[in-house]
Amino acid sequence: MDKIENIQVLLLRQLAGKLTEPEQAALNEWLEERAGNRELLQRLYVAPLGPYLESFEEFDDEAAWKALAEKLYPAFPERKAGGQMVVFKTLAAAVVIALIGIAVWLSLQRKEGRPVYAQLPVLDSLHYPDSQRVLLLNNGKVIYLDSMPDGEIAMGENARLTKSDTTLIYTPATTTIESSKGVKYHFVHVPRGKKLQVALPDGSWVWLNPESSIRFPVSFDTSARFVELRGEAFFDVQRLKRDTLQLPFIVKLPQMTVEVLGTRFLISSYNGSATKAIVTKGAVAVSNSHHRVVLNPGQQAALPQNAIEFTVSKVDTGFVTNWMEGVIVFNGEKLTSMLEKIARYKNMEVVFVKPYQDKVNDTMVGSYFLQEPIEEFINLLSFYYKDVGFRIEGQKIIVIPR
Repeated sequence: MDKIENIQVLLLRQLAGKLTEPEQAALNEWLEERAGNRELLQRLYVAPLGPYLESFEEFDDEAAWKALAEKLYPAFPERKAGGQMVVFKTLAAAVVIALIGIAVWLSLQRKEGRPVYAQLPVLDSLHYPDSQRVLLLNNGKVIYLDSMPDGEIAMGENARLTKSDTTLIYTPATTTIESSKGVKYHFVHVPRGKKLQVALPDGSWVWLNPESSIRFPVSFDTSARFVELRGEAFFDVQRLKRDTLQLPFIVKLPQMTVEVLGTRFLISSYNGSATKAIVTKGAVAVSNSHHRVVLNPGQQAALPQNAIEFTVSKVDTGFVTNWMEGVIVFNGEKLTSMLEKIARYKNMEVVFVKPYQDKVNDTMVGSYFLQEPIEEFINLLSFYYKDVGFRIEGQKIIVIPR
């Protein structure tokens, strides 16, 4: 396989989230060769096809090329002896053809009744390994944080990045940029079973929970500070003033937007669950296209799936931050919610032997130290839920409704 075709396949595998570490190293080396290479990858990340790649798990590079060429391009170049594809004149042309191939492949999936996801925001089009904490730089370079030694990571452009097992501190060359220069983003993903504290360019801190991602600018705009979040995180936002103006800090979520000046709050936005914002200090404005509320300390705004208005309630904020100290506190939670939460922290899967429906008042109050064996949590559940059996099989929690 020649270099152009090799890079083409690496780009496709990067978009589909299938790169191995050696392949990622090869792609990173190519990205460093010239600025145009990094720009090409950035363009692919924001292409409309990116979000669809979530349905791309069974994609076979070689088979897809052959099948698509035969079905849709009768005049498509024949393969050379030995299985090599005719060399494209430029890598850009090769990638364009590849994206056309992906679009056609997806249309075939629709005809066969397979699921194809609707277009989502750019953050949802980014892909990453399931087992590593990942930093995707604005230039397209991917850094596997769990494979890197602690200390400073070379960034260039006078920016600094320092990591430890629990923290990632990003210090830009300048705190803000001019709006006219455009905004470039870094991206951090934390998989199941892991957490990470991230220091943002303005000095604000974010505690990312398992299975969570954040996208933040290389430097913040002079008018506002925008970040995007998926999953769950606790924010400690620093006040930032430019001239006489306080710069708002805005968190974008699929279902709502959270705006603050300087405060501490938790946001939870996992797929399949209600989106929540809880304030522990200061004030937060929560909004969507239908509703807007202002929260004070000790208040929570919840937006159930498919709802359009927030439900505001009082909460004990002590329960909100205990996980940062390694303790999970359950205060009237239902069984399915507790199981999924602990499975996320422990990098496990919950398997119900047969369907189970939470009972209206069947909730539990208790706590679990994450450093303890999972069996301790199962013992706690067994004490409360006499009508359900539990067992551990490897990385699975088997639930047996009786």
